[in-house]
Amino acid sequence: MGRAALFVARQALSCLLSLDGSVLVPVDRINSVLRKFPTDLSALLLGDLFYTRLALSGASDHLSHDAVLELFSMLHANLSSNISKVRLLTLRILSQFHVQLPPQPEGEESAEVQSVFTICLLAEQVPASVQDYKEKLLHLRKLRHDLVQRNLPLGPPGTFQQVPLRYLIAMLFVNFRLLWDSVIELVVSHARGMDNKDFWRVFYEHLELVAALAEKDLEESDDEDDDGSALQGEPGCDVIESGEVGVLFLNRLKAASDPGERTDFPNFRGLMWRAMTQFPERVEPRSRELSPLLLRFVRNEFYSADTLVAPTQDLRKQRDAGQEEMEENHHQEEEEEGEEKETEQRRKALPRRLAAKQLITHLNVFAKFTNPRSAYLESSLSELYHQLLCHQDQQIQKVALECILAYKDPNIVPYKENLERLLEDKHFKEEIVHFNISEETGVVDPSHRGRLIPLLMRVLFGRLQSKAGSKFQGKASAASRSSIILRFLAGCQTEELGEFIDLLLEPLCHYSQGSCLSAVQKVIAETDLAAVLPLGHQHSLLNTINVVIQNLGHLIHDYLP
Repeated sequence: MGRAALFVARQALSCLLSLDGSVLVPVDRINSVLRKFPTDLSALLLGDLFYTRLALSGASDHLSHDAVLELFSMLHANLSSNISKVRLLTLRILSQFHVQLPPQPEGEESAEVQSVFTICLLAEQVPASVQDYKEKLLHLRKLRHDLVQRNLPLGPPGTFQQVPLRYLIAMLFVNFRLLWDSVIELVVSHARGMDNKDFWRVFYEHLELVAALAEKDLEESDDEDDDGSALQGEPGCDVIESGEVGVLFLNRLKAASDPGERTDFPNFRGLMWRAMTQFPERVEPRSRELSPLLLRFVRNEFYSADTLVAPTQDLRKQRDAGQEEMEENHHQEEEEEGEEKETEQRRKALPRRLAAKQLITHLNVFAKFTNPRSAYLESSLSELYHQLLCHQDQQIQKVALECILAYKDPNIVPYKENLERLLEDKHFKEEIVHFNISEETGVVDPSHRGRLIPLLMRVLFGRLQSKAGSKFQGKASAASRSSIILRFLAGCQTEELGEFIDLLLEPLCHYSQGSCLSAVQKVIAETDLAAVLPLGHQHSLLNTINVVIQNLGHLIHDYLP
């Protein structure tokens, strides 16, 4: 049975119930459809029509507490669906059952208590708009962990306890900013009130799911797929065999199958990670799942969006794309070509900013860890933190520094404020003057230099590359900052200046063995166009080397060929 058959079945049942109030379809038949197609809109509408008619006809045998346990096992994942129609139909079905609620406290037995399904349904029916969002929040706040316990049906441990959490997670899919902070607060109440194992099973399920969906979402082009592609190959969906009436049927089927909403999966993931910063003590023991998610994001999304820090770049794709673009635009005017190139550059810059924002959100969670040395894949995480400390984006530098400071290294912690002020534009000039690291001043303890100076060099290296600000002001500010940093480096010890040069040439260190001729021959022999040092990184590296030689050439003779 495909979507076409489900669509026909739901229409047939709707007509049947309109003509005859008695229910003729066996319950097992409806449940088997829901079990096989739990997320299909036609199957859910079929179930909604059926169970609503059962409730109106007073067939309490099929709406018992035992019956809802069986149905909930099929439909529980729908409560956190990103599609509002799926959530609504699922809640309508589950709200028809006569569930058993826990005994109420003395003196409140006469008060009517709604089930958690009814509360969620009432919240779902209120639109997320400026006019109605406060009413929606009134219903959502009833799902706070300590308040909702009286509304949870009785059942096996961990069964219905996940209902409010799943629905609150689904509210983070709703593209309405005024809801997010309140919903995150409610999620935090469940993180701290639920059994950690039960909470994490539901929460991590969505972290893992959205990681894959966000990767897919970023890879998709802006062009929408052909409307008929999703239905091709299904029984009863061949337009050629269908005729004119069949075409009309397929159009109705497409309209019924389309949820009519687009989900921002990267934003949802950002909200999930933002929520975790408010209960780090609950997620730190789960680093075995969190660490791979961070490294996966960096490898699959961040590196592809920001080639300045990516280890390699595939030039073959860019070359082929460039050739195709030249062929397509060969007969167009130069002005039109220039406008298209500018538009393409703006499109490519957006994912980089988005990836940087997502990276910061991920790292904020790890910065809250109290014992980062015990984290899973700690060595890879530490390497990543130190790499990002050299990034030209000072916001990324700040959060990378927070992750490093979480280690509470006694050689670095005393200088926490100094390092943080170096990453603030308004304090940078003042701090770099006062933070004199020469041995005569005594600002830095000699026993701390071995650990502090390499870290400081990474901070300064990132600041040297930073070009924040508007086009003119950014260049002027960067030039002023570069001259200050280079004067600071000129006062360093020879060994410490050598550490900065090693950091500068780190991407090319594997070519440093032997003579210049042998290095060039090695480059020619080993270069693979599918994995070269990114061109943007090479350009930035050459510019920085040129500036360093011009200003510090008399101090780095030992490091020049």
